[in-house]
Amino acid sequence: QKVFRERVLYFAKSKEFISGNNFVINNQVRAIVSASAVQLTLGLELWNLNYFDKIIVFPGDFLNKQTGLKLKGETNLGGFISLSWKSFLQGYKIKNDNLNLGIHEFTHALRFNGIRNFETDYFFSNYFSKWYCIGNKEFLNLSENKPSIFRAYGGSNINEFLSVVVEHFFESPEQFKSELPLLYSATAILLNQKQSDGMTRVNIRQQELNSHQVFCPLPEISTNVSFFKSTFAYIGLIFLLLGTFTFAEAGIFSFPTLCLLAFGVMNFMISDFKHTKALIQADRILISKGFFLFRNRKVFTVPFHHLILADFRSENSNDEAVMLTFFNNDDFFYEEEFHLRISPEQKQKLMTSLRKNYVWAKDLSVQI
Repeated sequence: QKVFRERVLYFAKSKEFISGNNFVINNQVRAIVSASAVQLTLGLELWNLNYFDKIIVFPGDFLNKQTGLKLKGETNLGGFISLSWKSFLQGYKIKNDNLNLGIHEFTHALRFNGIRNFETDYFFSNYFSKWYCIGNKEFLNLSENKPSIFRAYGGSNINEFLSVVVEHFFESPEQFKSELPLLYSATAILLNQKQSDGMTRVNIRQQELNSHQVFCPLPEISTNVSFFKSTFAYIGLIFLLLGTFTFAEAGIFSFPTLCLLAFGVMNFMISDFKHTKALIQADRILISKGFFLFRNRKVFTVPFHHLILADFRSENSNDEAVMLTFFNNDDFFYEEEFHLRISPEQKQKLMTSLRKNYVWAKDLSVQI
């Protein structure tokens, strides 16, 4: 409650509240509107939506002069949010209709804040692609007018879908959890909060992540691309050979020989330090760093449910460079690149398994 109050006070002071159509802006209006934004972002570390520095409040529906449409709310990429006070209050008076104008528009603001490259919560920005993969089936249902627990407006585009889902998350959590438990959990992870027994709990990400299961086992694959394919290893080998020839002509303690040998050893050590190998198992990926002097300098396991992104890039017919983005237990996302020697058929099987487990798997080698 203390954090909530402090954030409401800060939000109210940091935004410029503007009267629309002669609506009277007072401290109560500032506090209630600010509380809606803080309700949404209570679990986030970066939460103040700093791109949107103006909030325009109208007494009722208002006209968008550019489109000629009457609106209840608008989150404008120009950096301002417009709200109908009547509709805003209605969203809180009726607590289970899954219509909440404040939550809806501030969810847009949270998403657009990052799109405009303003500082946005680190976890929210990185996890969004995973959330999208989990929610995509329900989004397509809405887009195709198929039955869904969410209102049809969520099928307009992915941003409206996010806002509609978050409205449902706050207003009908038990139904949401019962009907779509995985998407409910992903939304809780995205916002780092959930409701339980009428209470809001924050900092629940790790618990929720650990509850996710593997839906389709990964094919077991071990990396076997040679260390000596590294650019640094090649450079090191070249300079070691040059140093050997120089040694034969000028002696081992000559300045050119020492420089060439030192440069060669340095490049080999860089390659050794950077070398990454991985073993893909059914429900996890084992990653180890180092090859010779630095062998196993770092060894760690990535549980499958911590994977967010997998970018594939073909280097030749059988070699794949794979960049993984994954969540680690210290609340940070990490990227690791390693190489796989697999056939196109194995690659397709691996990517299919990843996608069935809601990992955003992309083949960058075929991107236009």
